[in-house]
Amino acid sequence: MAASSDPELLAAAVLEVGAPGAVVAVRAGGRTRSAAAGHVAADGREPLTPAARFQVGSIGKTFLAALVLLLVGNGRLSLDDALDDDVSALLGGGEPPRIRDLLRHTSGLPDYLRLPDVLAGALESPPRRRTEQELLTLVADAPRGETGAWSYASTNYLLVAQVVERVTGSPLRDALATLLLDPLGLTRTELPRPASSVEGTVPGHLPADNPFRPSPDGRLVAATTLGGAIAYAADGLVSTASDVARFLDALLGGELLAPPLLAELTTAVAADGVEADAYGLGLARTTSLFGSTPSPCGPAWGHLGLMLGHTAVALSRRDGTRQVVVLANLGLLPAPAWDVLARVAWSALCSTG
Repeated sequence: MAASSDPELLAAAVLEVGAPGAVVAVRAGGRTRSAAAGHVAADGREPLTPAARFQVGSIGKTFLAALVLLLVGNGRLSLDDALDDDVSALLGGGEPPRIRDLLRHTSGLPDYLRLPDVLAGALESPPRRRTEQELLTLVADAPRGETGAWSYASTNYLLVAQVVERVTGSPLRDALATLLLDPLGLTRTELPRPASSVEGTVPGHLPADNPFRPSPDGRLVAATTLGGAIAYAADGLVSTASDVARFLDALLGGELLAPPLLAELTTAVAADGVEADAYGLGLARTTSLFGSTPSPCGPAWGHLGLMLGHTAVALSRRDGTRQVVVLANLGLLPAPAWDVLARVAWSALCSTG
C-alpha cells in the first residue's frame, strides 16, 4: 500500500482483517478527517459511521497518564510519590510502588488479566465481573516481579485510578471528564460507570476459531459482554476515532502539558511488548505493530487497545503534527491481520498529504 491519507481508502483496507466494520481518523494541521467502512455488527444490517463509539481498551491508559500529569502540573501529586498507606494496603503490604513506576509498568506487580481465575470468570455465562478491590486482593496473593524492570500490567492502572480518586475526591470517570475530556471538547469519550456500559457502543466480535468461544458454523462470535467483564479503570474507556486523534494531538503537540511534563511523558524505558520497543508514562514508542511491517518514517508514539471484541490502534508523530487512529469491531486478530493494520497505520502516519 502506497502512503495515503485518504480515510475512506484506509477504512476499506482494514476490512481485509475480517472485521464487520472499521473507522479510520487521520489528523494533521488541526483538522481531522475520518471515514467508516462496513457495518456495526456481523449481521450487516446497520452501516458503521465515523462517529461510532468503540471500546478502546488500553488506549485509556494514555488518557489516565495524561490526567495524572495534569495533577502533577498543578502540584497535587509528584511522580515520585509512593502509594499512600490506604492504597498500598490493598496489595497486602510490601514496598509501595511509586506513581512513576505504575505509569510506566515498572512496579513489578503482576497483571490481573494474566491470573487464571480472572479470565475464567470472564468466560463464564453470564460472565463473572469482579470489583477492582477483589482483583487487587487476587493480585496481592500473586508473586511480584522486580521493581524497575518493564512488565506490562493493567494492575498498575487500577492503582493509579485509586490515587486519582483520593487526590481529586471524585470518581475517576468524573475527574477524567472535568479535568481532561471537557476542556478538550471530547464529547464522545466516556469512562463507563462500574458494571455498566455506554449506550450505543459498537458491539465487539471474535473470530470463529477463537480459543474461548469457537463458532461451530464458522461465523463471527459476539463478544461485547466478554470485553465488559474484564475492562476496568483505564481499560474500559469508550471513544471515537476522531476524539482519540484530537487527544493525541493535544498531548504530544504541547497543548495539554508544559514542556517538562511532556518530557516526562516521553522518557521511556526499554520494553518488549507487542506494541512497544520503549514505554514512557502510559505511552508506547513503536516501530512496528506485533512485529509486523516496520514503520518507514521512524518511531511513532501512542498505544494499542486490545479488547476481546475490539481492536484499536492510536499513533502520533512525536512532535504531534500527525495522528492516525484505527478502530475495528473484531478482537484477537491473527498475525496476518496485523500486517494489514500496520500497513494502514504507517500509510496514514507517514504520508505527507
